[in-house]
Amino acid sequence: MTSLPKSPAELPNGSLHKQFVRSGKPNCRCTRGEPHTAHYFLARMNGRQVKRYVRKADLQAFARIVQEATSLRKHRREELKKSKESLKTIRRILRETKINK
Repeated sequence: MTSLPKSPAELPNGSLHKQFVRSGKPNCRCTRGEPHTAHYFLARMNGRQVKRYVRKADLQAFARIVQEATSLRKHRREELKKSKESLKTIRRILRETKINK
């Protein structure tokens, strides 16, 4: 992953995080204990954690993409859970009908 995902479909996992950073400039306010805020996208790719900087100009749009992807993943998990419950019910019914024959 070299750049930020452009749509929820391109975002299989990951989340947006705010971090406090120091620029290292000698006259900057962060040297006096007032660090800057920066936003990063963190995800796992091929078993490794990937961290990408999110520019302030892209923050709102990217936050929307992350939120949509998160709700999509939640919806998929709920659907999978329902499917597994249905499968268990079907298997139970099949076992009961075989026993009763």
